[in-house]
Amino acid sequence: MKRKLLIAVAVVAMMLTTACEYTFKGTEKKEKASTIVDTSVVDVVTYEKLEDLSKHSDIIVVGEYLDDGEPIMISNANGESYHSGKMKGILKISRVLQGEVSVGDEIAIIQRYSIKEEDGVTYIEDKSGLTPMKKGDKWVCFLAYDDRDDVYWTVSSYLGRFHVPENKEDLAQHLSAEEMGLYVKNDYNSMLYNQLVKAYDWGTEPETEKKMK
Repeated sequence: MKRKLLIAVAVVAMMLTTACEYTFKGTEKKEKASTIVDTSVVDVVTYEKLEDLSKHSDIIVVGEYLDDGEPIMISNANGESYHSGKMKGILKISRVLQGEVSVGDEIAIIQRYSIKEEDGVTYIEDKSGLTPMKKGDKWVCFLAYDDRDDVYWTVSSYLGRFHVPENKEDLAQHLSAEEMGLYVKNDYNSMLYNQLVKAYDWGTEPETEKKMK
């Protein structure tokens, strides 16, 4: 049975200043950057064990992102529409590791960022620490269900989405931040990812696995 969205009681603000392919706000060089990111992570409860992260997840799935996401717009008292800071897209499930969903299901998933183009520069305002999912991307997602809006969120922001391992040797130390879907690699995400690699068989996609091994 699906639970309501877990509301994180601990809020961690984390300003990321180490660039990979992105330029972070406040660190721009004189030459024009192509993508500038302003990131401040919210709603993070840190987990050191994959088992604990799993307990707080309604579903754990491998899925393919089917689009580039659409902005969720809201209106103020004057009827003016503006970006809510959230993007909504569709994830098609290819493997079920936990939860009452099925292979082939398409679920709505929310990402915490907004994006705009101005004078040839892309500006991303991020609240999760995760890079935007793009059409065709495949991820392992630990998700919490919001029954009010019938959507899913990653559990604990940047701790709820992971690279899809190819095999047991595909460990975090061999991956870049970009490959892990992060602006900057962090110890908690890397530690949980390595536990994920060991917990399941990779390289094949059995339809459903009810328990971690």
